[in-house]
Amino acid sequence: MHDLNQELLSAGIGLVAAQHLEGGPEAQLYLHVGKVEFEMFGSYETSFREDDGNSTPWPVPNVIGIRPRPPVAR
Repeated sequence: MHDLNQELLSAGIGLVAAQHLEGGPEAQLYLHVGKVEFEMFGSYETSFREDDGNSTPWPVPNVIGIRPRPPVAR
């Protein structure tokens, strides 16, 4: 994951930080931009939930928000 984060940061797409998060039913991705709304969530986790039967997202205890950086005045 360290190597992937470094590749993303050096890709020239304006990223300034990258973080790896674990999977399983706790893992979620929610995106809402304009009229686009997208939600995905995990299921399988070794020694905890060893099936893909999770059909609803869990409550979210932590959120990582992303927003455009304001233009720099020159």
